Order: sequence, then structure tokens, then C-alpha cells
Amino acid sequence: MHYASHRLPLISALLGLALSASLACAFPEQTPGLLHSMLLKGVQVDPDSGAFRLDQLQALYLPDPPGGPYSQLSDDPARKLWAILSTADGTQIARFDFDSEKQKPPLWLLPYNRVTIPNETNQGAELKLAAGDYVLDFFLPGGKFYSFPFSLKQVGNKLLTVGDWNSWGYFLYPNGNLDGQLTWKLFLRRHETGNRDGIAPKLELIRNADKKLIATGRPDFKLYLNDKWTRYDLEFIYPPGHQFAGGYLPAKALLSQEGAFTLKLAFDGAAYGSWPLKIAGGTFVLAGRADRETADPLSYVCGGDAYWYQSDTAAQVDPTKMAAQERTFTQKGFIPDCKAIIVGGTTLVMMSPVVTFLEAQSQWSAPTKTLSITHGDKSIRLTLGNATAQSNAGPVALGVAPLQKEGDFYAPLKATAQALGAEVQWDAQARLLMVIDGDRCGLIHVP
Repeated sequence: MHYASHRLPLISALLGLALSASLACAFPEQTPGLLHSMLLKGVQVDPDSGAFRLDQLQALYLPDPPGGPYSQLSDDPARKLWAILSTADGTQIARFDFDSEKQKPPLWLLPYNRVTIPNETNQGAELKLAAGDYVLDFFLPGGKFYSFPFSLKQVGNKLLTVGDWNSWGYFLYPNGNLDGQLTWKLFLRRHETGNRDGIAPKLELIRNADKKLIATGRPDFKLYLNDKWTRYDLEFIYPPGHQFAGGYLPAKALLSQEGAFTLKLAFDGAAYGSWPLKIAGGTFVLAGRADRETADPLSYVCGGDAYWYQSDTAAQVDPTKMAAQERTFTQKGFIPDCKAIIVGGTTLVMMSPVVTFLEAQSQWSAPTKTLSITHGDKSIRLTLGNATAQSNAGPVALGVAPLQKEGDFYAPLKATAQALGAEVQWDAQARLLMVIDGDRCGLIHVP
């Protein structure tokens, strides 16, 4: 879908000065650093094998070495640029020596690196990491100029990277053009958000003083996330009720305002994070590690022409949002004697074996043809021929009414299990329904 372009009166003098100031802040003069978006993109750990690599980093304001660019093969110490990967206790794991290509000042591309692993004789050996805390330190001949800590967390059979990916995001408008569309960019993966068939982000930019909704994200936008941190672009549009509702929001529409704002992001109704920010003098006011005036140079979040902000709370890995195949269960196997049938595209299963698996209690009322099931503090009443069940939380739409077949009571599994506090996942390739109750997983084959 295309959104119409609408223009507001330009506060040219104020915003023109702000743009110059923002670029000056974005590239701190003569202070070597790393472009943060490329750092988060370039530090890669395979969640299945733990294989570690660095890919396509970008540096800023590096000193020009004598005799040519920085090179992994050079014997000249003045032409060396390298990084050391260590554990939190200082044990060195690997050294990375970089090549460099000078780009438009002040940018340098670090396209390739050579990895040296202590006590490893095979130069082609893959570097693999285990769960733990790590730090990646970057060096020039004059000493260390940047430090990047991160952790690896074992969740089920996945090794998940935790660090700045979980909490930082940035505003960007193209080429510093204040008429250009304002975009929010951040790194996401499915283990914090959940993702089955596509997930809908809800983006809201709110002015704190009067709680006015300034902008939203596109309502028709869905994300398909994977196991690895990936950068996504969320575009801002004018909110409902605005004269330009649905049209793209240019940067100047926000930067012409003053004060404190809050950016909120939710996925399928569940809050993911919020980012506090301020605007003054026609520009974003940077804070914390993104503020060049107060940040430690070793951890400064350098955005180039982007404006980085940190969330109030870092997004946490939620094991319940991982696929059942990736999680560790104390009990996993087929639910005995449980059959499944499909009616109108909805899967119904025999309730008696499911009740036994959940260690729930059930009661059958012949006069009302109702099966009542209780699981802990949750309960549901299922009635033959009625597509609406009753739970202690209210009515439950089943989609298809329960039925009897060969004397057994069948009901839609997903709605019933969720009402009882259990989780249901579907493995399409194996045609398996997975009923998850705490640390136990019951399997049901669907013919």
C-alpha cells in the first residue's frame, strides 16, 4: 500500500540549523569509534551451532596509517587494526585482524578479517562459543578504542545472543532530508516477540505533556521473524483523526515540536518496549551512551546520521514464545489413545486423553450434554452442538461445535487448551499438534 505525501510549512531557519548540529554530533570529531548499526548487524552467533563471526563492520574517524590502509597481512605495526574476543574473566578466545577501505570521510569499511584462535593449528577452524558472558575489544596501535560486551544464553537447544540488540533502536530520515519519511529501526528476533504466522507490530509515538498520539506505524504491516537478530524498518504515518491520516510522517512534523515523547511498541497486543526521548531546538536530544558529551568513548553508541535511544526495559527472551522443537521438556511424547479429526478446517481431538495428560478433572452431565473440565484455577464447559463454550474468564468461541464420535467426546483443541492455561503449537511438516503444559509436551498426530 502506498501512503500519500503531505507537506507542512517548513520552519526553515530552525530546522536547518538543527540538521547541521545533528550531523556535527553524529560524527564526533577525531574520536575513533564504530557505527553501532553495523556493529549489531556484524556480530553474529549461529543459534544452533554457536559459530561466531564478524561481518562488514564500519569504523569512524580512524587515523590514516602511514604506508597504506590497515591490513591483516601487513607486518607494519602502524597498519594494524584488530579486535580481541575474551570471556568476562579476561581469557582471550580469538583475535581478529582487519583489512580496511577508506570511504567518504569519516567512514571506514572493515570488509574482511583474519581469525587467530590460540592453540588452534588448523587455520580454517570455525570459532564456536558456549553460553556465557563475553567482551569484544577493538584496538589501534595507540590502544583500545572500543569495547562491546554481550552474552550468550542457552534456552532449550538454542544459543541466544543478548546485549544491545535487546534495548536499542534509532530514528532515521533519508539523507538528513527533513521532508523525508521518519522511520524507526531496531533489531528483532522471534524469541522475544513470538512469531508463528507473521506478527503485527503496533507502533505509537506519544507526546508526554498531553498524551497526544503524534504518529503510528502502518496498520497493514506484518513481520516474519527468525532465530537471528535482524534489523527491521517501521515507518511512521499520521494517526487516525489527523487531517493527513495514513499519510507518511515527515521528520519535520516531529522535529518542529518541543518536549518529551514516548515511543511504544507492542506485538499482537503484548507490550515489547518503550523508548523515552526529547526534542529541543528542532532536533533529537540524545542521552546516555548516545550522548557524545557525556558517554564513555569506549561504549559510545555512534549513529552516524541516525539518532539512537535505549528502551526503559530490555526485551527479555521468553521461552514460551519459542517453537516446541527448540525447548527442553521434562516429559515429551504422544498422548496415549488420543485421536484427532478435522471439521471445517478446525482440528478436534478426543477430550478424555487430553484431560488425563493435563492432570485435570472432568465431569460429564448427560442431561445437558456438557463436559466440564477444571485445570488448576481455570475451567471450561463444553456442550455438544454449541460452538461457544463457557470458561471462568467468560465465553470462548470454539469455531466448531463439539461432537460425539463412537462414544468419544471431541472438541476443538486450541481454544479448549488455551482456556485451561495450556499452549498449543502445530508442526505442519510432521503433522503434529503439541500440547504444552509447563515443562511437559504432549503430541497428537493429525491424519
